[in-house]
Amino acid sequence: MRYVAGFSSTGSKRPEALFGKADSSLPAHMVRASGCRVWDTAGREYLDYIMALGAVALGYGHPAVTAAAVEAIGSGVVGPLPPELEEELAADLCGLMPWM
Repeated sequence: MRYVAGFSSTGSKRPEALFGKADSSLPAHMVRASGCRVWDTAGREYLDYIMALGAVALGYGHPAVTAAAVEAIGSGVVGPLPPELEEELAADLCGLMPWM
């Protein structure tokens, strides 16, 4: 396992920006992620110290987050009006962080 990873659509996280001059041994794309690890197209595993925005708190592919997303999608919460749970979540977050 290698201890670096840099996968992002942002230009600042291109492999050559992170690792220097690009060559064929540098990762170019990831194909899988779980927890704090990512895998490139060559099957190499990396410990991701960069982390994408959505993965910072829970890691990639957290089972509880995945299950909640699948449940929400199955309920049809993506539509022309905000889902009821969105307002409940906002109220809970404001209760936890009163400065919001």
